[in-house]
Amino acid sequence: MDIDPLSDTVPPRYAIESDEEEDEINPLRVNTIAEDTTLDIVVVGDFPKRCRLIVVSGDAGSYWAKGVPMGLGLGHGDEDEGEGEDADGVVSVNGVEVGCCQRKPWTNSIVMILEGYTGLPLFAMHPFAERVIDALQPSRGSLSISILDSYPVPSYATDQAVPFHEAPLRYLTTFENTDFLDSNAKLFAPPNLIQTVSSSFLTIASTRPMDGTLILLPSPHIPRPAPKHIAPNNISRPARDAAKWPADLMDAAQTLLFGAVNEKITRTWELLPQHRSQNPVKRRTEIGDGGMYI
Repeated sequence: MDIDPLSDTVPPRYAIESDEEEDEINPLRVNTIAEDTTLDIVVVGDFPKRCRLIVVSGDAGSYWAKGVPMGLGLGHGDEDEGEGEDADGVVSVNGVEVGCCQRKPWTNSIVMILEGYTGLPLFAMHPFAERVIDALQPSRGSLSISILDSYPVPSYATDQAVPFHEAPLRYLTTFENTDFLDSNAKLFAPPNLIQTVSSSFLTIASTRPMDGTLILLPSPHIPRPAPKHIAPNNISRPARDAAKWPADLMDAAQTLLFGAVNEKITRTWELLPQHRSQNPVKRRTEIGDGGMYI
């Protein structure tokens, strides 16, 4: 007797269901709600125009501020940041303070510390940098803006892998003559990318009659993903071990940072007393400096 092998199977879908997607629930479909990308960027402070601008950002900027007499001034009552001095100006986005501006007698530049507590979403980075530059109007022509940030050594693409303790300072610049940078740093080479607000500052500088330089400290950390929205008090930035760098490397970075705006700093960088520990950060140059291997 012949048996139809298909007699016990489920009827074809088109025989009992509509093909309209609206009639079905697709578990793979993600309900997308348009995010609010409205930005209210405010720069508060009385600063002279046409000044040189120094921008220190992220972990590198926060650590640099611990070695110079200037507080972050972000209004969170952190007495251990810098010397706890009030900021001469603040930069806020949608009412959230993202950075501070200060002027000090030992520099002719305006110093801006960014993202000490709050990270910027990707959609806010370029408008933020553009608003800051338009408000402060850095000096036109050469030697106008210099930026300090960091790059991730573990994901840095290069022909030969470089361990973190040997990783150099790197730079990007709009200058044609880079001799003053090549002496103490190496070019941040493609295909590597910088995806922080620092890249927005440098991009804007390259499209205007002004020069910009980005100095990059080597970091052992992979960058945090940019937050999707602006949140105060470090909510948008996951906690992790704070990045630290040895004093000699920080001093070299500071020399290049201010040298890029044609300013020579006689003040040597070193951690302020309240940030010093019994175990200072060192750059290990050889294996076996007190460790145990089994």
